[in-house]
Amino acid sequence: MRRRIIALASAALLLAGCPSSEAPLELTAEGYPLGSLETFPGLALIPNIDDDNVDGEPDWSEAGRAAEDDDRSVFVLPATAWESVKANKGEWLRLDLGGDAGNIRITQEDVLILGEAEGPNLTSYNLTETDVDQVFEVEADQPLTITTATLYHLDEDGEVLASFTLWMTTGSMLLNHHLQQTEHVWVMDLSFGGGSYNNRHMVETYEDVLGEQFTAFSAQTYFGDVWIQDEVQFGWYGAKDQRIDVVIDSVRDRGLDNWPENNFDAIPGDGFVGGPDAIIGTWGRPQVANSLDSFGNLEVSPPLGDAYPFGRAYWGGDDNYHPAVEMTDHLADQLIQAPFRVDTSWLCVGHVDEFVSFVPDPSAPRGFRFVYSDASAAWEVLEGADNVELPKYRQSYGIDTIEEFVNDDAVRYFNEDLTEDVLDPILDRFIDKFDLTAEEIIPMPSLFEEPGGCGGTDAALIPGMANMIVANRGDRTDIFLADPFMRDSANSDIGQDEDPMIAFIEDTYPSGIDWHFVDNWSVYHLGLGEVHCGTNMTRTPNEEWWLTAGHLIEDEVLN
Repeated sequence: MRRRIIALASAALLLAGCPSSEAPLELTAEGYPLGSLETFPGLALIPNIDDDNVDGEPDWSEAGRAAEDDDRSVFVLPATAWESVKANKGEWLRLDLGGDAGNIRITQEDVLILGEAEGPNLTSYNLTETDVDQVFEVEADQPLTITTATLYHLDEDGEVLASFTLWMTTGSMLLNHHLQQTEHVWVMDLSFGGGSYNNRHMVETYEDVLGEQFTAFSAQTYFGDVWIQDEVQFGWYGAKDQRIDVVIDSVRDRGLDNWPENNFDAIPGDGFVGGPDAIIGTWGRPQVANSLDSFGNLEVSPPLGDAYPFGRAYWGGDDNYHPAVEMTDHLADQLIQAPFRVDTSWLCVGHVDEFVSFVPDPSAPRGFRFVYSDASAAWEVLEGADNVELPKYRQSYGIDTIEEFVNDDAVRYFNEDLTEDVLDPILDRFIDKFDLTAEEIIPMPSLFEEPGGCGGTDAALIPGMANMIVANRGDRTDIFLADPFMRDSANSDIGQDEDPMIAFIEDTYPSGIDWHFVDNWSVYHLGLGEVHCGTNMTRTPNEEWWLTAGHLIEDEVLN
């Protein structure tokens, strides 16, 4: 990532005080607490790299203001500042831009007064007295640009009587987490051709529950590729009343490769080039892409208190097998979500969403529960369940009944070893990174197997219910996850209300959740994925990072 820390005007930091007048010398911005502009990060900016006038060029590169450009932050010099000047025998006010001005522009009534210019960059501007508030707009060209603008009150000899230093910081790219409000959900529809190989039940469930907030695309149009979670990750840049969505297009280069370009008002290009309020970015090289470059392998926790108010990102791999370093380095450079790696080398597909997730819970200390795959919970359910036939498992795994599951020593010992050697150590890592307490962790009944063709690595035996979609809309939470089919599903008189796995989840998990167990067996589960793998969504971000997360940038960059 290109990061530019613009040098600060050191003299400005040594000056203090303001004229002894009822009208203080200050710059203001709507929505910012008193005094917050004088301390880091100050006024929040976003990189003006979308394409609001849809001419194929980033707005920053336009000569002058691009039509419809809405990605500039605003600060104001109140008219009362001139009362302060007069009351203290001052002559004029001057606004100086600290350090290298090549990555920022300040305009007044669309006239460039400070910052990047075609000729020498503008670093100082004398203000004209007026009896109205003076409005200034600021734009930047890249994330994590940090600079200051200092307002000087000068006497007739040019001596400084007082100053006010405005900090300005361009925010980093942030990723969404499971507690944010859902905007729209997408699934690939694979119901053509008839027969049992379809995802019709999953598509219809989304349609019934989400209505206009759901869209199904024809998988046939994209060469049968249903793994839409793996193709795209959504991020965003935010400042007050501003938002640019970042559509992160995976380098996996499979059937859905053109889906982002076909369905978003953004166009790809060198670096960041986009449409109105959206950009598409890709990190890495398709020639060396692997399964871990899919975005089921990139997740974000909910907010973790004051330490990480936008959560922490995490991805899977190990030293020898990992996502593109261009992608993981870029995520690390964003600072606020402090990404880390967990070991997924034991999994055939290798994605973190296969065994961990989060669900909202207003009664929890931090508003969420951490969902973790747990074999002991699965045995607890099975050992307490009535013995019934299992048509799905008979056909796919040769396991006829629940009793056969319980008495299968090979499955039991395999999962005991996996828990002790792999899952428990990874859980300890999550506990450390998220500062989890025991009450925040909630088990998801799970059993794994070692399928053929996976080179000795593992996959879900019971459909992976931790691999879920959380849809929050207002006060309602709908969760979509795999039907475990721990019942005689061939008997039309036996429904989900008699499934012991479903009963365990509904009884154990937080109240207030509407559960939707969908049939994802043939298309997703047997394809070594589940509901989350086959679904994607956009969410509404909390954009006030400058009020709560500035310390994560300051600690890394300025100290």
